[in-house]
Amino acid sequence: SLNIVGLNVGAGTSVATSSEHYCFVFLDETLACRGRNAWGQIGNGMGGPGENVFNPFTIPGTFKAVGAGVEHTCGLAAAGESVVCYGRNVTGAFDGTDGANDDPVTFFVALDPVVSIVVGPYHNAAMTDEGELYLFGNNDYDQVSATEVGDVTAPVEYTLPAGDLAVDAGL
Repeated sequence: SLNIVGLNVGAGTSVATSSEHYCFVFLDETLACRGRNAWGQIGNGMGGPGENVFNPFTIPGTFKAVGAGVEHTCGLAAAGESVVCYGRNVTGAFDGTDGANDDPVTFFVALDPVVSIVVGPYHNAAMTDEGELYLFGNNDYDQVSATEVGDVTAPVEYTLPAGDLAVDAGL
């Protein structure tokens, strides 16, 4: 059982933390977030300077997993197995713009269903049920693509070496 002030749950399936906020997916596939919300990363549509959310906000929809970047959050939506992101799109973290995005941005609708997501500070990865890995976001150190110049605002496929089954996104 997890008991955090303002968030009391018996069990969950996924938790994500950043330096500024955290999110939790409950067994019923609801997603709740709390913490700093300057860029809308909590998903409540009310981001702004000094905007902090103490009482967890439940994001509409159902989710299988969640990841937290510094100023954005991405959830693996249960319906359609797509990726939904909220927050700051700095360096094209999820839709190619730079600024707050209080409305959800959905990815991978036309691709194979996504089964896993990893969220870094300003970049993201998603793996499909066919084992395809897609990367997008900040590319200052070629962490998303060695062939793309600058930030990657649309997901690019990355071929994993044979036998690799797991991905993580570091700082």
